[in-house]
Amino acid sequence: MAVEKAIGELHDRVFAYLADYPDGTKLAELEAEFGVSRIEMARVVRALMDDNKTEKRELLYFAL
Repeated sequence: MAVEKAIGELHDRVFAYLADYPDGTKLAELEAEFGVSRIEMARVVRALMDDNKTEKRELLYFAL
């Protein structure tokens, strides 16, 4: 349960970060900002895309 809560909080934090960058941001920037691996960050942004909260254009991620 603690892991699920931490993941949920990370989703919220990543979404808020993306919302602050209307010109988009790269996956590598998100990894550096949140200190998580590429695989974990890819899971987070994929979940946000599945929830229709973010989208990917070229190499950039955007909040919707």
